[in-house]
Amino acid sequence: LERWLRTYLLGKDGEGQEGNAFFKKKIEPASLKLGQYREGAFNLFGFYAASKGNAHWDSITMRLHFMREMTNNVAATKEVEAVILELLLRANGSEGGISGKAMSLSNLDAYLHKVEQLALWVAVTKPASAKRTLKIFEFLDAIEEEEKEGGDASKIEAISQEDKSSLREALVVSEFGATASG
Repeated sequence: LERWLRTYLLGKDGEGQEGNAFFKKKIEPASLKLGQYREGAFNLFGFYAASKGNAHWDSITMRLHFMREMTNNVAATKEVEAVILELLLRANGSEGGISGKAMSLSNLDAYLHKVEQLALWVAVTKPASAKRTLKIFEFLDAIEEEEKEGGDASKIEAISQEDKSSLREALVVSEFGATASG
């Protein structure tokens, strides 16, 4: 991360960005989107106006509400916010997407479904921190690659078939939501 930041600010040829430009271009939009997500103010997302009446909007907001509750109440899932933030920025057409082009709502919905699977897998199977972080970064990399190639969310998965099987098994045999005291 530090190497990326240095390269971005200083540039490969020494002609990089100034700190205030970096803040305005990268930090400010991300912090605003994260705050809106954490507050549940989904109607403030830039793509909201264009998506009203769209068949995907109800599904997207349902998924965001579910994941907001999950990330607020299950500490291990907090890292999943990184994926959610990336998707919200891409759906808004913020830099990071292909030349500022907004991600389609159908892809956003499909990716959010995969993020739900990832969040459930984290919450229920309780993987080690390193494995959890690796899954999140692999998924972010897969999204980046797929969006470069045209953006078909159905081509990638957040968790493997093996992880899905362990999730199903854990849901069946565990008392999901039970308190530590029983």
